[in-house]
Amino acid sequence: MGYADREYFREGGGRPPSRLAGAPVVKWLLIVNLGVFLLGLFVEGPDKILEQMFRERADVDRDQKISLAEMKFWGAAQPKAVQGWKIEDRFKRWDKDADGFLTPGEVIHPGVFTVTEGLYGFQVWRLVTFQFLHADFGHLFFNSIAIYFFGAFVEQQLRSRAFLFFYLLCGVAGALGASLLGLFQGNFQWQLVGASAGVFGILAVAALIAPKMQVRLLIPPVTLTMRQLAIILLGIGVLTILLGGRNAGGEAGHLGGALAGFLFWKVPILRELLVKLGSPGGRGSVTRRGFQIRIKKSDKRYEKKLRPRMKDSGRTAAEVDRILDKINEHGLQSLTEEERALLSDSGKK
Repeated sequence: MGYADREYFREGGGRPPSRLAGAPVVKWLLIVNLGVFLLGLFVEGPDKILEQMFRERADVDRDQKISLAEMKFWGAAQPKAVQGWKIEDRFKRWDKDADGFLTPGEVIHPGVFTVTEGLYGFQVWRLVTFQFLHADFGHLFFNSIAIYFFGAFVEQQLRSRAFLFFYLLCGVAGALGASLLGLFQGNFQWQLVGASAGVFGILAVAALIAPKMQVRLLIPPVTLTMRQLAIILLGIGVLTILLGGRNAGGEAGHLGGALAGFLFWKVPILRELLVKLGSPGGRGSVTRRGFQIRIKKSDKRYEKKLRPRMKDSGRTAAEVDRILDKINEHGLQSLTEEERALLSDSGKK
């Protein structure tokens, strides 16, 4: 995709007809997340889903009970789904076996990630499946909004196949981050669901690519730079963990995903591994400077397809970088006619 094809260079305010036009992976992530959520509602029913998420084995000791007020899933209470149940008889946090080790109850839902099932039980598929499950519609909605706005931007920089691996690996890193905190605190049964770890990986990369890009939030209605948004969200996560908040496990997952995104973008060997995973034949290798992609070694078909993007001279490339920085800071309207012409010529090469 040349520079003239980027969304902020299009006529009419820099917005393409559809943000998803150049982001097929983001489109399918949104479809699959919504489809899985609706399937769970209409096939299993909300009561059954909640029971699967929290129900314990019938044969465990029930000395440690939790109340209805405490029975929340990542901060989202579901009182209607358990109306009429004797909560103290149906739910518990954990028990200790004869050796004094914590023995968490069984998680029935096959897609939820916990340390017990996902790691100790070697049910490694949970490292991926939890990323497509959501606790409620609000959880799904805000993750989908973030994937739509920021995921499309990052996918256009990484290319679709590499972006898919990037997104899923950030989710895996989020599960491992939550696991580390769970192991440290002795809580093996945190139940992790949602796309948030992958979303935080996306946010981290977006903040590195365009730190001064303006972001208008829905709630609260304020405008922040991409860097400010990332710092605030990561700061909330750190404080929640340090203060022992209810969603400490989820925030650890967020931080794990963000750290993975940062490392994939900043560490050359990880970036090259990511591109190799996402390139035809697995032999692509790239270095990055700003928004440029320069192939060092690659499958011939892949190299031939991308070679026109490397024809800029060093001087032109530096000018293009400067212009892109200017767009990030002041918007497309700040460009002179000469700068617009340079971007247009560069995008056609």
